[in-house]
Amino acid sequence: MLLKTAGIFFLLLLSFFYAKADDNVFDKIHNDILNIETNKAKTNLLSLSIHSPEVCHLHSYADFIEFLTTSKEISFEETINKFSKNIEHISRFHESAGKIAALCDLHLYKACIFYLNKNYVWSIAEYIKAKGEINTFINKYPKHFAVSKYELITIFADILLNENLPFANKTSIDKQRSLFIKIITQAESRNIPDNYKKELKIISSILFQYIENDYNKQFDLIKTFGNDWSKSGCVESIIFAQTAAKANNFSLSHKALLCAVDSGYNIKLNRINLSLGISYLNQFNDSTLFYLNYYINNQANKKDVSYAQLKLCWYYFINNNNKKTKEIVNAIIVTGKNETPEEQQAKYEIENYKNWNKTLLISRIAFDGGNYNKSIKLLLNCNTEKFNSSQMVEYNYRLARTYDMMNNNKAITYYNKVIESGMENTYYYPAYSAYYAGLLSKLDYNKAKLYFEKCLKFNSPIYEWSIHKKAKQELAELD
Repeated sequence: MLLKTAGIFFLLLLSFFYAKADDNVFDKIHNDILNIETNKAKTNLLSLSIHSPEVCHLHSYADFIEFLTTSKEISFEETINKFSKNIEHISRFHESAGKIAALCDLHLYKACIFYLNKNYVWSIAEYIKAKGEINTFINKYPKHFAVSKYELITIFADILLNENLPFANKTSIDKQRSLFIKIITQAESRNIPDNYKKELKIISSILFQYIENDYNKQFDLIKTFGNDWSKSGCVESIIFAQTAAKANNFSLSHKALLCAVDSGYNIKLNRINLSLGISYLNQFNDSTLFYLNYYINNQANKKDVSYAQLKLCWYYFINNNNKKTKEIVNAIIVTGKNETPEEQQAKYEIENYKNWNKTLLISRIAFDGGNYNKSIKLLLNCNTEKFNSSQMVEYNYRLARTYDMMNNNKAITYYNKVIESGMENTYYYPAYSAYYAGLLSKLDYNKAKLYFEKCLKFNSPIYEWSIHKKAKQELAELD
């Protein structure tokens, strides 16, 4: 489905403004918005005597960023109505680059928010409107520095549509990917102001990962832009930290989060507290309690609170605090939301609470923190005779993943055990094992193809869209 990826969230979040580079007033307000200081930006906008598409655009941009990043409850209907009124208002201005760019972005904002509210048909409808304005903008102002951004958005969204709509032209995906990479490489040659060039690089790095399905390549791209991302803004710090962690550079990820906290970014963007709390948990550090609880207590809209509670629950479980563990389990069952992937994971894990095993969970947490030696040592010392069938399939999956990350050829043996477990409808382990086994078998076309096809046949209870997408990409590359 359109926008069904975290990448597009950040793409729109970082959608850079089109104001002239020498306009210091707009530039300053733009920076305030990007730094999650939306109230300050709105106050400054109200003080302006300027009546233009740029001012209307910035008002909507501030509303959009606030909607995406706030920990407070914000009305979906009210936000959509604001954008609709501003679109009508902007349409009355005389033709200009600013007017068309404003219309492009406001339709994109609406597409994103409709998606987040699971109104997928309206989301696609708004994207189609945005694409019409984008085509007009590119045709009329081909040398404008915002063209690169709109080209990236168009290609990326078209790739999502082609991958997920039954009537889409599947054969064009590879061509679109090639064009996407070409746009990224050519963007540097455009006369883009420095303030917006950095944001274009952020967008490029996020979408490059989606296209290539490779966090290491994304992180390598980010590193070419410098290691000061963790100090340059709220959004940059969280992207840098999360990408570093996905690329298995956990130490650098943790340092980036600490830098963000030192800069006070976690007060503006509560998500940083959640990420740092998880990072501390993966190091078995008691500081996890402070940051996870801070996130929970300051997230008024309850988004991903159940996920933070799950991590707290794991902490208490491995530390033998049965009372706290049960309290949190019950809290997630009673009040936990089930909208975001993180919330769905929390629900899934709690549903399987009775099968939790302390050693397996400690091994899992060590793995998540990149401590593969500790993870494998714990697993190899397990007394599996007391494991039930659910614990056994998890045990084999944990062994397979850890051996895989340690480049040990025993991984394929344990992946096969999980694949043959017959538990593909109960756990995500079989689908993921088939995918990872396919990656390990890529030198053998027939074997790799068989594994990826098995992955697509498994109805994983969670993460199915994500793992099937990856398997489809790998099959396409094999062919």
